Amino acid sequence: MSDEQEHAALLKALQKAVLRERKDVMALSESPRARALREFESTNCPVEGCGAAKARGQSFCSRCYFSLPKEMRDSIYKRFGSGYEEAHEDARDFLEQERRAKS
Repeated sequence: MSDEQEHAALLKALQKAVLRERKDVMALSESPRARALREFESTNCPVEGCGAAKARGQSFCSRCYFSLPKEMRDSIYKRFGSGYEEAHEDARDFLEQERRAKS
């Protein structure tokens, strides 16, 4: 690998790290309701390490959604302000733990 290629690779890795850090800071400063709404409106799966395309108004991409136990899938149909935020956070945490366990 040439010095120029190595420099470009290091720069790209640094940019990714900075973006990850910004995302972490944003997540810490957001309320659970604001985060759930942002992720609900997003077109990317919110599960760390996934990021697959999803439709707005869906909680997760289809692969992540069908990886959830049935009771968790059912619980994310609660309304905002009536348990959705907690159910979504629990489901996202479950999926992220599953991903870490597999890697």
